[in-house]
Amino acid sequence: MTVHRITDFSLWDLRDQFSDYEAAYLWLGFEPSYSNEHPSNVIGLRLALSEAQQRGELRDQTPSYRHVSYDKWGRERGMFVAMSTHYSRLNLRRYAEHHHQRPLFLFPEDRPAPSVDLPSKDAQRLPMVLAIAKDLGINPLDIPRGGKATLRDEAMSRHPRKITDSIFEQIWNYGKREGLLKMRKL
Repeated sequence: MTVHRITDFSLWDLRDQFSDYEAAYLWLGFEPSYSNEHPSNVIGLRLALSEAQQRGELRDQTPSYRHVSYDKWGRERGMFVAMSTHYSRLNLRRYAEHHHQRPLFLFPEDRPAPSVDLPSKDAQRLPMVLAIAKDLGINPLDIPRGGKATLRDEAMSRHPRKITDSIFEQIWNYGKREGLLKMRKL
């Protein structure tokens, strides 16, 4: 499962309600995924939010609605449809403050000011390396032993004029600093 760091929260700033999974992903600084597979840290935070709700520290704002259907004789068949758990921005913010945490999606005042500088050459070249990792089936946040050398060799063969051994090292270090490249822990 590949997760992506989120750097632009502007669309999320328009939302007031978040599903439990959206809140967990955003809390950890990741772009929410709507697949059925989630990283363990997202699942752990989702469970922490659920436990906080059970303790009364966080209120569930889940909208529920009544779905009405009719059988073949025209009789109404109603049922309540429960959606996944939702939390309001205000409740999540209070919960975070109570636990001395400041996730960026809830605290826009803590976000770094947008930079007007042009991206560095390493920043411009990093997407090439990330695309190669994707093509090779390597998760850039969980690169296995030998994966760095494989990425370097493939990047140098695909872009011989743009990427040399020393340039790849610069790109690698930039990707690590930005949290976009990470070796698998043994």
